[in-house]
Amino acid sequence: MAKTEAEKGVCDIILSKVFWTSVEDCLRASAPLLIVLRAADGDERPAMTEVAALMNVAKEKIKLSFPTQNKQALLKKILDIIERRWVSQMDHPLYGASLYLNPGKFFAIQRKGDDRYVAELRSCFNDVLARMEPDEAIRAKIDEFAMHYEDQRGTIFSNSLALANIDTKSPRKCALTL
Repeated sequence: MAKTEAEKGVCDIILSKVFWTSVEDCLRASAPLLIVLRAADGDERPAMTEVAALMNVAKEKIKLSFPTQNKQALLKKILDIIERRWVSQMDHPLYGASLYLNPGKFFAIQRKGDDRYVAELRSCFNDVLARMEPDEAIRAKIDEFAMHYEDQRGTIFSNSLALANIDTKSPRKCALTL
């Protein structure tokens, strides 16, 4: 197969178990990210909030694909790279606020019990609210409605029709009907 020392070295690498284990690790890490890239670059471009939600799903799938203890250092390295790139390019409070205000996405996150992420989205909403509304009294009223929304309370947010349509009604379609 190989006539020179360099060719023999290539054959040794290609036929080694370490090489194919590394290839498998690369595929495990990249497959969920490719799904996000496909969705973001498809014919129907999703809103950034949907891309953010897809990235969170991708990170969870990556975590699940490295379950063994001996792969935890590699998993940490991969997630650090993803986080560093995401924060530097895509992590803006406006995206978090819009995800917070999308009931189909937000309540699914809330039902999963991811309190840290729910609090992060609420913080993004508060940051955007503080920038958009200078009047403190109006901000307080909006914040009160946001609390009702988050807890699904009040006459508007606890309405049976509103609760039934949480997962099916797109905020984009609601805005078009106004």
